[in-house]
Amino acid sequence: MSNLHLKSRGLRRRIKLRSALLTAVAVVLVGTGLFLIFRSQQPAYGGKNLNDWLDRLQAKGEEDQEAVLGVRQIGTNAIPFLVKMMRSEDSRLKRHLIGMLRMQRLVKINIVDDQERHLRAEIGFAVLGPIAGSAVPELEPLIWKSNMTRSAVGALVSTGNEGLRVATTALRSTNAFVRRETTGRLGALGIVRFSTNCTLEQLQMLRSQAEIAVPPLIAVCADPDELVRARAAIALGLLGQKPDQAIPVLEKLLREESGWRVPAAAAKSLGRFGTNAVTAIPALKQAVEHKDSRVSGAAKDALQAIDAAAAGVGAKEDPE
Repeated sequence: MSNLHLKSRGLRRRIKLRSALLTAVAVVLVGTGLFLIFRSQQPAYGGKNLNDWLDRLQAKGEEDQEAVLGVRQIGTNAIPFLVKMMRSEDSRLKRHLIGMLRMQRLVKINIVDDQERHLRAEIGFAVLGPIAGSAVPELEPLIWKSNMTRSAVGALVSTGNEGLRVATTALRSTNAFVRRETTGRLGALGIVRFSTNCTLEQLQMLRSQAEIAVPPLIAVCADPDELVRARAAIALGLLGQKPDQAIPVLEKLLREESGWRVPAAAAKSLGRFGTNAVTAIPALKQAVEHKDSRVSGAAKDALQAIDAAAAGVGAKEDPE
């Protein structure tokens, strides 16, 4: 093949690539233009619109008290815009074009995709809290969409116990991915227990949430999907509530013989229940002999956390 032919072929490829990139830029710019129009219509406080405050919260978290105040001052006027952000869904073509633009280096474009908008909406609902309760009916259909489940569940949980009850219904989805995402998000409620500045009020709220979340999480411990069962086990340990119901189920999961994820997750969670899980010590001792080191290691750690005398090492309990 001649050098001239090779050069010609290379030139055609570059032209095709550049044409594809220009198409991608055009499509994304149109989408960005529509987003900017949407953004300009948003309610504002202190000279900044809703999305400006959400940008700051995404970057700095709720430590940015001025941004928290900004969103709360906008209040219920923010709800229609947050719902619209949560509903946004890029087409397959747009996702492909965004992927192309992120890979290339010719044009620098700050791209906000649907996942980013979902995250910002979730942040907004978290800041508004119970005053966004009116959004529950509009958020409920979104928990069944796998690309929105996690953020929609998080938003619902933020609105209060009624939103949490609605969120748990996604555990009955026929889509295993939806069940996994919901299980993981419900478990995240318990992370507050491990915070060094956790308040009594937060613990009381967690106990109230556990009354709603623990029973359906126990139910999905029998889920046919291994990852759902493993995440349910982890969630129960993070929540650390209702030990009389959770511990027998975790012991059963600890004895699973197929795979390592579920028994390892169960062992870890039993350890998080501290001395409330003393009845699980025989099962954990048996699990120490498990052929998979990830299970045996988790069982050893759990024994140490539950009972120093049984483990022969120093004990440590997670905060209650």
